[in-house]
Amino acid sequence: MIRSLKIGKAKYIVEEVKRGEKKRTPAPPFTTSTMQQEASRKLSFSIKKTMTIAQGLYEGVKIPEKGTVGLITYMRTDSTRISEEARKWAKDYIEKEYGPEYYENRYYKTKGDAQDAHEAIRPTYIELSPEKVKDSLSNDQYKLYRLIYNRFIASQMSAAIYDTVSVKILADNYNFRANGQNLKFKGFMTLYVETADIEEKEEFETIPDLTENQELKKEKIETKQSFTEPPPRYTEASLVKTLEEKGIGRPSTYSPTITTILARRYIEKIQKQLHPTELGKIVNKLLVENFPDVLNVKFTAEMEEEFDKIAEGKEEWKKVIQEFYGPFKNTVEKVEKELEHVKLEYEVSDVPCAVGFGISTPKQAEDVCKYADGAIVGSAIVRIVAEHGKECVPYVSQYVKEMKEAVRG
Repeated sequence: MIRSLKIGKAKYIVEEVKRGEKKRTPAPPFTTSTMQQEASRKLSFSIKKTMTIAQGLYEGVKIPEKGTVGLITYMRTDSTRISEEARKWAKDYIEKEYGPEYYENRYYKTKGDAQDAHEAIRPTYIELSPEKVKDSLSNDQYKLYRLIYNRFIASQMSAAIYDTVSVKILADNYNFRANGQNLKFKGFMTLYVETADIEEKEEFETIPDLTENQELKKEKIETKQSFTEPPPRYTEASLVKTLEEKGIGRPSTYSPTITTILARRYIEKIQKQLHPTELGKIVNKLLVENFPDVLNVKFTAEMEEEFDKIAEGKEEWKKVIQEFYGPFKNTVEKVEKELEHVKLEYEVSDVPCAVGFGISTPKQAEDVCKYADGAIVGSAIVRIVAEHGKECVPYVSQYVKEMKEAVRG
């Protein structure tokens, strides 16, 4: 409290003003991973949906007067390379649409462990802009194609330029600092800005024009307390990013991997976040306890490296398979014998259990009640009411009577 009073009565003097310039460069054209992440964040597409739509855009769409046209390059790639021809298309387009000052010839370095057989994901024909082909696309196709198209064009545009200012303010023996920035030239941000899975809080504010030794008027003092928060749960986008960073899988496996563990109910999606289910926790525990080496994050990455060496002729495939399969086969046989002695005990409950969804005939109710204590019926009664209106009562009564008899056996 004494400190607050002292600061409150102090004079606030601008001790130092530093001005500068900051550039923000565009993101490279899409790889499979970055396309999946960005479509998840910007379009709320699942990884599976993104790949299905991209497959259709790659295989071809019927365009009036042009026939079936593949609108994008191959969509399973971890390369950011683009051809010189595509680079020239981008240059001509940018200078025509935005002006020469918006173009910058950019080369993006592909990661060392990436397979460079295919280019980055980009439009195949720059003249077929999203708006020109919109009528030939579904709404989702249009959204993804526009994302790919704009990302590619933006990757060859000039950096955005900010004027920055940093101000140091002295109040008695206490130092305060304020940072601000102002967008001076939008550059690539005219067309496209990459998003993040977790949006960072804005660190910069607009600061008025200040000079050194200037005395400032204090309006109010606010004290803020912040806490360290635990890491957020994975989304599909952030999980794909982590798989790529840790070298788990390839562009072609990200989507089926996530789709499989969702389909098997090892995880569930709640408000975009991925949560492990009880089944998933049990399966994970079983696998980690019995196959610690295979479940190690490094294992898949190391195997991918081995496969790359085989493809390059640096390793014999038989040798690699033998080194893995021998010990793995022995472990599987050992675990199978141990699991034979595991008994699943079923808990019997005296709580009545009724089953519903899609039950509409006495036969269906009878079959269900061989395993449950009752059958839930709703839509079938609604249909009878809709069919007979005000005269429905005797029809509903007869239906209920028949269903009761079926349930009671």
